[in-house]
Parts: sequence; structure tokens; C-alpha cells
Amino acid sequence: MHIKEIGEKAGVNYEKLGRILRLLTTHHIFREGDEPQNVFLSCQCNGRYFRFQVMTDRFANNRLSLQLLSSNPLASMVSFYTSVINKATSMTVEVLADPEWGNAQTFDRSPWNRYTGFEGPMFQYLDGVTPEGAQQGALLGIGMHGWNDVVQASAVYLDFPWDKYPPGTTVNDVGGGIGSMAMELIKAYPNLQLKLQDLPDRIHQAETEIWPKFLPSAIAEKQIEFKAMDFFVDSPIEGCDIYYLKNVIHNWPDRESVQILRNIRRVLKPSACILLHEYVLQHANQLDTSNPAFPVAPKPMLPNYGAGRIRQYNLDLALMATQNSRGRTLEEFIDIASKADLQFVKLWYAGEMGMVEFQAA
Repeated sequence: MHIKEIGEKAGVNYEKLGRILRLLTTHHIFREGDEPQNVFLSCQCNGRYFRFQVMTDRFANNRLSLQLLSSNPLASMVSFYTSVINKATSMTVEVLADPEWGNAQTFDRSPWNRYTGFEGPMFQYLDGVTPEGAQQGALLGIGMHGWNDVVQASAVYLDFPWDKYPPGTTVNDVGGGIGSMAMELIKAYPNLQLKLQDLPDRIHQAETEIWPKFLPSAIAEKQIEFKAMDFFVDSPIEGCDIYYLKNVIHNWPDRESVQILRNIRRVLKPSACILLHEYVLQHANQLDTSNPAFPVAPKPMLPNYGAGRIRQYNLDLALMATQNSRGRTLEEFIDIASKADLQFVKLWYAGEMGMVEFQAA
């Protein structure tokens, strides 16, 4: 499609839009025709083949740009980043230079708070304090479904021995949003019983919109239970065998993270475990590698694989900008868990991410 036509459909100046598309094309997102004659590009997405005609000043989709279609959940995450996180990040330098805010470790003194003027945590805002907050929260809920594909979150279904648990084993997806991970877990291991717990808006969205549309059989067969909770105040459903938290602890500073784990510890039976599914950060310097917790990249690469795993370090700064929270090393996860009377069991590898297992101390 020619940039003039794209601009007309989007209601955007076509010349400026074309410059943006050319930058994206330079990053191999979209394809621009570079010959005066017609050129055809074929690509595959979700089992379907697409064939596009490309010419100079005409842009076509490729396998990367197809991820930005509005029908793709990842597009919602991109919208959330551009409308929320990038704007918060723009205030980072100003906040760091502030003698009071720059040294704060609380969720109400983040660059996001400075940008929005909201005095509480971002997730309280996203739970529907305002219509705009509710809209952004819904974007994030859908976007996490696409994000899971990007970061190979599905590796957790292969790299943890779910199949060794007997039928009826209960898994509580604590802070699981709309339940993207719980949904895939039920599909892969129908022997499991899932619980989904999060703030009321996300649980309502999951129970009334997402699950009836994408996995109604789990509701009909009572494989999933929905229950709203505030994990700073409430303990989750008691008696579960596994309490699974994906990308929850990284959203909160240490004090709040310990509180979340303590509330789970109160209902944790001796045979049960807690699984923290997170990026586990590595240092960039060469440490003692005689018994490393992670595979170490071969020289001359940085030990943490450098740009090959840059996504987790970008996320770490996004967390600082929005919640004054952080990604953590294995030692830091063990430290906050010990303050909640939990003991480290094992680090499981799961694609880009890790899964840190704890039991009652």
C-alpha cells in the first residue's frame, strides 16, 4: 500500500508516517519495495499464507509487523507501552534528580506518579479508579497474553513436571490477570484444577469476557474458579498445592513483595510450594563460574549474554519508572522470600525466564 493511501486511512500526514515506517523497515518491521518493478513478498502467520505486492514508497506487512495487527494481543501491549510506560519513563531523569523522590523506594514516588499526579500505585489506577485507568488496565490484561508468547512463557509447561502431579492437583494463579497462563495450563494438563485470583476488575473481565470466549469448556467442567482478592490484605484460597505467581513480585518494592509472600505463607500447607515465574537477572561481570546458577555465555560475550537478553534489563527500568519496583537476581529473590519464612528449593529454567521454587521454612 502506498504511503499516501496509508496516511489517508490513518488520518495522519503521509510524509511523516512514511518516515516512521521507513525506520521500522530498517529494523525489519514492515517491508518497502526497493525496485521500480513489482516485487512480491510471501510470509506465513498462524498457519495462513499472505502474499503482498511491494514497490518504492509502498509498504507491506512481514512476519514482524503482522504482530501489530489489532487482532493480535501483542498490539495491546505495544499500546500500553506507548501510552503508559514510555510517558512515565520520560520523567525518570527529573525524578532521579529530586532529592526526596530520587531516593524513594515506595510505589507512590515513581516517575509514573510524577507524570500522572496519581498518589497511589499504578495497579490501583489500572483497576478502574478512572475510566482512562480502566481502559489502560484492560489493555494490559489483553497485552499480557501476547507478551507471554514473546518471552516464551509457554516454556513453563514443558520445563516444570506438571504431569507428575495427580489428578485434582490445585494450582492457584495468584495475580494472574485475565488468566492467560492458567488457560494454557488447563489446555496442556487437564488433570489440574485452576484457581484465578486478582483484583476485581481483572477477575470480572476474565470470568465474563475472556474465558467464555476462549475456553468456555473449562467453566462448564468446573476446571477453573474465579475469586477476586487484594494480595496485600487477603490470603489466597487455602489448601492449594501450588501457588503460581508470574510477573507479580517484580511489580512491587521489597516491602510489598514480602507482604504478598507472607499472605501466601499463612495458607501454605507443608507439602505445597510457591513458584515465582520471573526474569532472574544476572550480573554482567565475570564471576566465579565453577558452579553457576545460570549457564554462562562463552567469551567474548558478556556472561549474561548481553544484548541477546536485553529485554529483561529494559523491563527492569520500566518497572523502576512505573512502580519503583525492580527485576531481581536469584539472591535477591531468596532474600525477600526468607523474610516471609520461606526457603529456596530450586531454580527452574523456562525459556527466557526462570521459575524460583519455595516451600515453607
